[in-house]
Amino acid sequence: VPMGDDAAMAEALARVVTDAEWREGLRQRALDRADELSAERALKAWESLLAEV
Repeated sequence: VPMGDDAAMAEALARVVTDAEWREGLRQRALDRADELSAERALKAWESLLAEV
C-alpha cells in the first residue's frame, strides 16, 4: 500500500478481513520471512562466513 493512500489501505484491510485464503497466504509468508530473519539463522550465516576466513 503506498504511503498516504488511505483508500488503498482501507481496501487492503477490508481484504484481510473478508478473504480467508489471502489472509492465510499473508500469514504463511510472514512466518517464512520471520524464519529467514531469525537470530539462529543469522548466527549460522555469520559462523559460516567466519569459518571461510
